[in-house]
Amino acid sequence: MLSKKQHGFTLTELMIVVAVLAILAGIAIPSFSHFTKKAQLRKAQSALLENAHALEQVYAQNKKFANNGTGILADDSTVGVGNNARLFKEVPGNKFEITTVYTGTDKYEMTANPIGSWAGREKRYLTLDNTGNLVCYDTKTSAVCKNF
Repeated sequence: MLSKKQHGFTLTELMIVVAVLAILAGIAIPSFSHFTKKAQLRKAQSALLENAHALEQVYAQNKKFANNGTGILADDSTVGVGNNARLFKEVPGNKFEITTVYTGTDKYEMTANPIGSWAGREKRYLTLDNTGNLVCYDTKTSAVCKNF
Protein backbone atom coordinates (compact mmCIF):
# COMPACT_ATOMS: atom_id res chain seq x y z
CA MET A 1 0.00 0.00 0.00
CA LEU A 2 1.10 3.47 -0.77
CA SER A 3 1.08 5.86 2.16
CA LYS A 4 0.01 9.42 1.73
CA LYS A 5 2.10 12.06 3.42
CA GLN A 6 -0.07 14.37 5.52
CA HIS A 7 0.58 18.13 5.54
CA GLY A 8 -0.56 20.65 8.16
CA PHE A 9 -0.77 21.01 11.90
CA THR A 10 -2.51 18.83 14.42
CA LEU A 11 -5.14 20.22 16.73
CA THR A 12 -2.76 19.80 19.68
CA GLU A 13 -0.06 21.88 18.02
CA LEU A 14 -2.54 24.66 17.26
CA MET A 15 -3.84 24.64 20.85
CA ILE A 16 -0.28 24.97 22.19
CA VAL A 17 0.40 27.97 19.93
CA VAL A 18 -2.85 29.66 21.02
CA ALA A 19 -2.00 29.05 24.70
CA VAL A 20 1.49 30.55 24.30
CA LEU A 21 0.07 33.62 22.54
CA ALA A 22 -2.53 34.07 25.29
CA ILE A 23 0.19 33.97 27.97
CA LEU A 24 2.31 36.52 26.09
CA ALA A 25 -0.70 38.83 25.64
CA GLY A 26 -1.53 38.50 29.33
CA ILE A 27 1.95 39.75 30.18
CA ALA A 28 2.32 42.41 27.48
CA ILE A 29 -1.01 44.25 27.71
CA PRO A 30 -0.77 45.32 31.40
CA SER A 31 2.86 46.40 30.89
CA PHE A 32 1.91 48.47 27.85
CA SER A 33 -0.95 50.09 29.78
CA HIS A 34 1.39 50.98 32.65
CA PHE A 35 3.94 52.58 30.34
CA THR A 36 1.22 54.49 28.47
CA LYS A 37 -0.09 55.97 31.72
CA LYS A 38 3.40 56.89 32.83
CA ALA A 39 4.15 58.59 29.49
CA GLN A 40 0.92 60.63 29.63
CA LEU A 41 1.70 61.74 33.19
CA ARG A 42 5.16 62.85 32.04
CA LYS A 43 3.53 64.83 29.20
CA ALA A 44 1.34 66.58 31.77
CA GLN A 45 4.40 67.32 33.90
CA SER A 46 6.18 68.78 30.89
CA ALA A 47 3.19 70.98 29.99
CA LEU A 48 2.98 72.26 33.57
CA LEU A 49 6.66 73.15 33.52
CA GLU A 50 6.30 74.93 30.17
CA ASN A 51 3.38 76.92 31.55
CA ALA A 52 5.44 77.81 34.61
CA HIS A 53 8.23 79.04 32.36
CA ALA A 54 5.80 81.25 30.42
CA LEU A 55 4.34 82.60 33.67
CA GLU A 56 7.82 83.40 34.97
CA GLN A 57 8.39 85.41 31.78
CA VAL A 58 5.20 87.34 32.54
CA TYR A 59 6.38 87.93 36.10
CA ALA A 60 9.83 89.09 34.97
CA GLN A 61 8.23 91.60 32.61
CA ASN A 62 5.33 92.83 34.78
CA LYS A 63 6.39 91.93 38.35
CA LYS A 64 3.05 90.17 38.85
CA PHE A 65 0.99 87.25 37.52
CA ALA A 66 -2.46 88.77 38.07
CA ASN A 67 -3.91 92.27 38.48
CA ASN A 68 -4.81 92.52 42.19
CA GLY A 69 -6.85 89.32 42.04
CA THR A 70 -9.52 90.90 39.80
CA GLY A 71 -8.26 90.78 36.23
CA ILE A 72 -5.85 88.12 35.10
CA LEU A 73 -2.71 89.47 33.50
CA ALA A 74 -1.52 86.03 32.33
CA ASP A 75 -4.58 84.58 30.63
CA ASP A 76 -4.97 81.13 29.16
CA SER A 77 -4.70 82.16 25.53
CA THR A 78 -1.60 84.29 25.05
CA VAL A 79 0.94 85.42 27.58
CA GLY A 80 1.98 89.03 27.03
CA VAL A 81 5.68 88.47 26.56
CA GLY A 82 7.96 89.09 23.61
CA ASN A 83 7.78 85.61 22.11
CA ASN A 84 3.99 85.27 22.65
CA ALA A 85 4.39 82.02 24.56
CA ARG A 86 1.09 80.19 25.00
CA LEU A 87 -0.26 78.66 28.14
CA PHE A 88 -1.57 75.14 27.62
CA LYS A 89 -5.19 74.55 28.56
CA GLU A 90 -4.89 70.89 27.63
CA VAL A 91 -1.85 68.68 27.54
CA PRO A 92 -1.03 67.67 23.94
CA GLY A 93 -2.91 64.42 23.34
CA ASN A 94 -6.03 65.68 25.20
CA LYS A 95 -5.53 63.45 28.24
CA PHE A 96 -5.17 66.16 30.91
CA GLU A 97 -6.70 69.59 31.39
CA ILE A 98 -4.61 72.34 32.97
CA THR A 99 -6.18 74.96 35.21
CA THR A 100 -4.34 77.88 36.76
CA VAL A 101 -5.49 79.57 39.95
CA TYR A 102 -3.89 82.87 40.91
CA THR A 103 -3.82 83.21 44.71
CA GLY A 104 -2.44 86.73 44.60
CA THR A 105 -0.51 88.97 42.27
CA ASP A 106 2.66 86.94 42.84
CA LYS A 107 1.36 83.38 43.46
CA TYR A 108 -0.28 80.69 41.36
CA GLU A 109 -1.07 77.00 41.41
CA MET A 110 -1.55 74.93 38.27
CA THR A 111 -3.32 71.58 38.22
CA ALA A 112 -3.31 68.92 35.50
CA ASN A 113 -6.43 66.73 35.86
CA PRO A 114 -7.25 63.73 33.65
CA ILE A 115 -10.22 64.36 31.33
CA GLY A 116 -12.63 62.39 29.18
CA SER A 117 -12.18 58.65 28.91
CA TRP A 118 -8.68 59.05 30.32
CA ALA A 119 -10.16 60.11 33.68
CA GLY A 120 -11.52 56.59 34.07
CA ARG A 121 -8.09 55.07 33.49
CA GLU A 122 -5.75 57.53 35.21
CA LYS A 123 -6.15 57.88 38.97
CA ARG A 124 -3.57 60.63 39.49
CA TYR A 125 -3.28 64.37 38.96
CA LEU A 126 -0.40 66.85 39.23
CA THR A 127 -0.06 70.28 40.84
CA LEU A 128 2.67 72.87 40.41
CA ASP A 129 2.95 76.14 42.31
CA ASN A 130 5.00 79.29 41.85
CA THR A 131 7.76 77.94 44.12
CA GLY A 132 8.35 75.04 41.71
CA ASN A 133 6.80 72.46 44.02
CA LEU A 134 5.49 69.66 41.74
CA VAL A 135 3.30 67.07 43.50
CA CYS A 136 1.37 64.05 42.27
CA TYR A 137 -1.91 63.19 44.03
CA ASP A 138 -4.31 60.25 43.94
CA THR A 139 -7.71 61.39 42.60
CA LYS A 140 -9.73 59.29 45.06
CA THR A 141 -7.88 59.82 48.33
CA SER A 142 -5.92 63.02 47.57
CA ALA A 143 -2.90 61.25 49.02
CA VAL A 144 0.53 62.02 47.59
CA CYS A 145 1.67 59.49 44.97
CA LYS A 146 4.66 57.43 45.99
CA ASN A 147 6.24 57.44 42.55
CA PHE A 148 5.18 58.76 39.20
